[in-house]
Amino acid sequence: MNLNKNSWLLIIINTIHTIINLFYSTFLVAYFLNITNNNIIPASIFYIFTYLLLMGGFTLIGPLVKNGKKLFLYRLSFFINAILLLLIISLKENIIDHIWILGLILGLEKMLYWFPQNLLISQFANGNQIIKYTGYSYVFSGVTKIIMPIILGYLITLNSFTNTAIIVLILTIIQLFLSFLLNETLSKTKKFNIKALWILATCREKIKNSLK
Repeated sequence: MNLNKNSWLLIIINTIHTIINLFYSTFLVAYFLNITNNNIIPASIFYIFTYLLLMGGFTLIGPLVKNGKKLFLYRLSFFINAILLLLIISLKENIIDHIWILGLILGLEKMLYWFPQNLLISQFANGNQIIKYTGYSYVFSGVTKIIMPIILGYLITLNSFTNTAIIVLILTIIQLFLSFLLNETLSKTKKFNIKALWILATCREKIKNSLK
């Protein structure tokens, strides 16, 4: 069975999100080290606040998801990400003075993105499509993780970290646009599919093991 439009949109959005995650996890951390003479404390503080918010945030987001706010929260994550990137672009080297705030914002973005996304996958795809979705998603993400660090590194070398952050901001805007093409009516009317979510988790684990 071929993937439906919603599934393909989620794959594209997730692939773009992989690029954005690479920017944060690799190049933003490298930027912290560069402007602080290889001091690892700012980067550590950044991720401590990120994961502190993640730990507490998932318990708060559950009731909103139950009330059918998955797509709203999903789209909100792109707004939050855009705010984070605008702060990075505008603050430049002064980013170090606001490191904990940026960490909290990234934690909020991750929370609003990942939880609704997994539920949307189980909702937009049936059992057979989830198997195919997971395969395509891992292929796209895997290729992206190989190619994009080279491209992002080249862009930073050619231009600057700030200019590259602007490109990443444009990618976030594209994500937001694509999210509005998702079938909102379907997400409000179709019941939560716990079996599909279990199949999704199982397929991901099998693919991870096969790639080791």
